[in-house]
Amino acid sequence: MTRTARLSLSAISVGLAIGLIVMLLWLLPDGKKESMKQEVNDNASTQPSVPAQTEPTTQPVIVHLLDDAVFKHFWIDPASKYTIHDGLLTVHNLSGKGPGFRGLIGGASWDNYRVSLEFRFTDPGNAGFDNKWKSGFPGNVQISPNFCSVFCQVFRGGACNLAYFDTAFHHVDDGAAAVNPTHWNTMSIEVEQGFASMIVNGHPTRSGDIPIGTAGALGLLINFASDATTEIRNVDLTLLNPTTTQLQELQIQAAPGKPLQ
Repeated sequence: MTRTARLSLSAISVGLAIGLIVMLLWLLPDGKKESMKQEVNDNASTQPSVPAQTEPTTQPVIVHLLDDAVFKHFWIDPASKYTIHDGLLTVHNLSGKGPGFRGLIGGASWDNYRVSLEFRFTDPGNAGFDNKWKSGFPGNVQISPNFCSVFCQVFRGGACNLAYFDTAFHHVDDGAAAVNPTHWNTMSIEVEQGFASMIVNGHPTRSGDIPIGTAGALGLLINFASDATTEIRNVDLTLLNPTTTQLQELQIQAAPGKPLQ
C-alpha cells in the first residue's frame, strides 16, 4: 500500500470518528454550555462601553495569544491539563478523556481573522481507539471559531478535518496533510463571514462554507480524548479588519502604550 493510500485511509478513519469527539464535547448540559458562553461574554464586557461598529477602525492587529498579558484573558475549561512557560503551551492529559486543553478568547463579534501556530507531538501516548474512550484519539490540534462550534483539526497521523456542530456534527471537508509528528509543524486558519480555510506546513488543505457562521469567540482545543503530549508555540491572532467592538472584546493592547480603541 502506498504512503498516499495509507494517509487517505488514516484520514477517512479519523474523519469518521471525529463526530464522536464532538458529541462528547457537546454532551454537556445546556446550562453548562450557556454558562461557558456567558462567562466569556462577561469577561469581554468588563471594559468601558464603546459604540458597536461594523466598519474597520484600524489596520490589521497582530496579537501573540500565549503572551502572559494575553493568555490571562482566556476562559479555560477547569478540566484542562496543561502548563505554560515562556510562551510554550504543553498539554498532557494522562486520563485521555475530555479536553487536554480547551480555552476561549474574544467575543461574539469576532470574525474576519487569521490564526497561526506551531505544534509538535513529543509523546504519542496510547493512540488506539476503543468504545470506552480509555485510549481515545491520536494527539490533535484544533482551532475552533464560533465558541468551539467550528473545528479546524489536525491529527498526529496527518488527518485534517473541517467541520461544525449545531444540533449534529457535520463534515465540510476531510483529507490529509504531511505532518512530521516530532518536529515543529505549522498550521493556520482564516475565517471570514462563514467561510473557513486551513493551511498545514505551507500547503492549503481544507476549506469550505460554514452554514452556522464563523463569528464568535475563538477556541483552542488541544488533545481532546487523547493522552498524547503536545506542545504549542507562536500562536498569533491577526484581526484583519478590526472593528471597535472586536478591539473592545480583545481587552488588551496592540503594543505597549498603544490602546486598541
